[in-house]
Amino acid sequence: MFAKVKLPEIKLPSFSRKIHYWLPYRDNYRSLIHDNLLLSDVDRITYLRSSLAGDALQEVSSIDLSVANYAVAWKSLESSNENKKVIVKAHLDAVESLKKESYSNQLIGDFDKNLQMLETIGEKPLDWSTILAYMVCTRLDLATLQQ
Repeated sequence: MFAKVKLPEIKLPSFSRKIHYWLPYRDNYRSLIHDNLLLSDVDRITYLRSSLAGDALQEVSSIDLSVANYAVAWKSLESSNENKKVIVKAHLDAVESLKKESYSNQLIGDFDKNLQMLETIGEKPLDWSTILAYMVCTRLDLATLQQ
């Protein structure tokens, strides 16, 4: 027999059209709402709208709240955000935009996070070692580079 444990409430993720956040948002939303058999499609479209902001919300705001329209709204979001090339570009842009600084856990953490996200979509960033080493080195200050 299993003991019932009261787990903390999970906050619904939010998405505002920043493409490098799409995959974590999509996976969380699917797990919590989209694949939840206890919810109706009206519930799903209501949750969907409440979890969107900015351009992503604007994309589905003209779609009426109805059972038939949940699939339309979800498909619209998926089709406009599932472009692998755009996601790869967003993560490379994030690496490119890292601020110049001395070696720090923040710099390396942000760099690693973006590489891991690239791996999750099937890219092989470790095969790009020369380019990536260059990108990291250009973010280091002169004193760190001399060391």
